[in-house]
Amino acid sequence: MFFLVISFSGCALQINESGEKEREFTQKTKEGIKKNAKQYTEKEFQSANVPLNEFVQISGEIIQADREKKIEKGDRFLLKSGSSRYQVFNEQDIPIHVGDSVTVYGEYYGFIKAILVEGK
Repeated sequence: MFFLVISFSGCALQINESGEKEREFTQKTKEGIKKNAKQYTEKEFQSANVPLNEFVQISGEIIQADREKKIEKGDRFLLKSGSSRYQVFNEQDIPIHVGDSVTVYGEYYGFIKAILVEGK
């Protein structure tokens, strides 16, 4: 019995350490994406002057989504920025909602793969 208790407490320590490393990696990844994301004008997006696979930053309001209200990882939504609408695929774990004003950081493919979405 005593041996099992020691083994489990050792496992808990490893899980805590890996969880801490994961949070640190996630924070560094977010900082890197924000630092490298470029802002383009509405005209540049609409005239196809944004290079594919470019990290971009765009702000606006979520006006429509696959789900009624809550948008989860893997869902797609429409972001209205200026007079244009952009199709965005949500790749983050933190839920967002239709009607939220957000800044999207992600990779551009003709649509945006949102790696990070922050409320304004």
